[in-house]
Amino acid sequence: MWNAILYYKQELKTKSILIGDFNSHVRWDTQRHPGNHSGVVAFLKVLNIHSCYHHFYQIEQGQELDSTWYMYKHADKSYHLDYCFASACLIKDMTIEIGRFDDWIALSDHLPLIINFS
Repeated sequence: MWNAILYYKQELKTKSILIGDFNSHVRWDTQRHPGNHSGVVAFLKVLNIHSCYHHFYQIEQGQELDSTWYMYKHADKSYHLDYCFASACLIKDMTIEIGRFDDWIALSDHLPLIINFS
């Protein structure tokens, strides 16, 4: 993710949406380097790009109430690894929900982020 953000840095200065399986979380920030999860979040914040989930629920990274990935599709092995980051002008009037485990787990070990931008 870090290399892609650096590569597209100029494009990210316009209205932007970055969404997908980032495979990262603050709990795994064992090294203090720019490319860890916290570094990516901080870098995007300077560009006025924020996590839709965290903005909507008004919580900090690491305080997620919902999981988006279930290791081996086990309900007791869950993490929040999927994110949508968007420019601040896009997230003013958005809604977000995460698909329900029972509805999606047969199809994938990830649950969808469903985001409606006004």
